Amino acid sequence: EGEDYVGLSYLVGLDVLFERSVVRALRENGIHTISKHPLRHVRVDRAGRETAGLAPMELDAWCPALVPGGVVLDAKYKHAISSSNLQQVLSYCAITGARVGALVVPSGLVADRRSFRFELPNQERVVIHVIELEVDGKDVASWRTAGTRFAARVRAACAAELATAVA
Repeated sequence: EGEDYVGLSYLVGLDVLFERSVVRALRENGIHTISKHPLRHVRVDRAGRETAGLAPMELDAWCPALVPGGVVLDAKYKHAISSSNLQQVLSYCAITGARVGALVVPSGLVADRRSFRFELPNQERVVIHVIELEVDGKDVASWRTAGTRFAARVRAACAAELATAVA
């Protein structure tokens, strides 16, 4: 707790660890994944002069080859999906041209894992899936097994979108 004992300590950012676990699980299972994919932007003043944006936006994971347009994945180490989480992924999809996104959550924390579908004004749609990654592994082998199951769920969600697009 910080004040009970005198000594050295460290702090683990679970959100960053979770993001890295998501990316590693995808890569180890043969899914081309770009982590921390930057979304470049510029600031434009009234005279039309452009300068680079100060606050970089980065996708947690971008899988460009799973479906046409790619898949945006955002890792959320939390127990509920908020509207701001959906807005973030939807914005990333709009900027990249992706029509499939995923909010990746730790297993057992989010009760309602139904997908979200957004109908866009241009008659296109964006589907955002909620996909779990098991985080209860006690050793490397169990984490790899969890990663394999997670990658299979991502592939299954993408296959379902491909089937829907063809139908």
